Amino acid sequence: MRELIYLLENKWIIRQQDKELYYSVKDKLKDFKDFLKDKMGYQLIITSDFIKLEKIPGKAESWMGIEGFDSSIQYALLCIILMFLEDKEKGEQFVLSQLVDYIQANWTDKENPVDWTKYDLRKKFIKVLKYCADINIIRANDGSEIYFADSPEAEVLYENVGISKYLVNRFWDDISGFESYKDFENNEYNKFDEDKGVVRKNRVYRSLVMSPVVYKYDGYENDLIYIKNYRGMLENDMSKYIGAELHIHKNSAMVLLHSGSYKNVFPNNRNISDIVLQICYLIRQEYDEFFVSSNSNADSSPIDGKIDIPLEKFENIIKKCVNLYSDGWSKNFREMHIKRLIEEIIFEMKDFQMIAVDKINDRIIILPLAGKFVGKYPKDYKAGGDGNDKMENEQSGLY
Repeated sequence: MRELIYLLENKWIIRQQDKELYYSVKDKLKDFKDFLKDKMGYQLIITSDFIKLEKIPGKAESWMGIEGFDSSIQYALLCIILMFLEDKEKGEQFVLSQLVDYIQANWTDKENPVDWTKYDLRKKFIKVLKYCADINIIRANDGSEIYFADSPEAEVLYENVGISKYLVNRFWDDISGFESYKDFENNEYNKFDEDKGVVRKNRVYRSLVMSPVVYKYDGYENDLIYIKNYRGMLENDMSKYIGAELHIHKNSAMVLLHSGSYKNVFPNNRNISDIVLQICYLIRQEYDEFFVSSNSNADSSPIDGKIDIPLEKFENIIKKCVNLYSDGWSKNFREMHIKRLIEEIIFEMKDFQMIAVDKINDRIIILPLAGKFVGKYPKDYKAGGDGNDKMENEQSGLY
């Protein structure tokens, strides 16, 4: 199970970095290879240098971008870096100025040319270089990219690790004419036109394993029906392969992991996670009847499992949380300006699909997962904590 979880949570396993894990995964592949291939529709790449599981989501989600990237230009820079490395041999060295010149020569957006004199562009480029180093497609042998922020003349000596060509997943068709992420989704599933059941099965397993929750919205109603119809098989697979429990509700389904060292899960050990639990507790208090009954006084019909409220009302819930619980938060959140705090909470809850944001109408749509978990400080809680106070967490009824 440890080996499978690591493959699911990480981009790849590099032998030079962790030989013990590399060979352990190779030895254990027989235990879960069929699960990855038949149930999730994933392919494994195994070389003498690394093992990579080519992960594809059930559907694209807003949180699936590269952490630290905040603009499309960074993705464009990454692609050109991959082009540059394509012509380099494994272990071949190059200096940063060579890469900078290559990007300048191969940049195709004439309306937005690359101008290395702009500090903001250099900062964005540094994040891309750091990402490339973090995922081990390049290695800095002398110098650091951080000095590039101060001067475009700064030099760093890099080495091509030799695995960059495997970073991007393999595609079944020519993607040069693709215009949106939907084209990639359609391309992935077109190869299964002869068996739509395989398409749904793979999408359901991918969504349950890789996403916080599976909702019946946005054209995926049949996925939830599939989960309910094949509940026994799914429960067995989730327990056997990833040590998780399958929970199914009227409008959603999700897997709950047992305690362990997992990445990007909720709740986690960050203070923002505790705060979100407290927000969910207050939401439950405000709309408890909505979560436990089909008869509700909520702002919108509960039939689809959503509560549609004005942004101002959601902000008031956050302010109430500040008044009730902020003494137990970390100093960073205790002293954070309310506007910034609201932004942080909305970002976190949106990422974990607890809410959706209607920016046009200034409204927040509270989704069913916001009613699944709640948290509050115990009755004997004393103010003045450091953000690590013991929370009382619990599951709640959910429709």
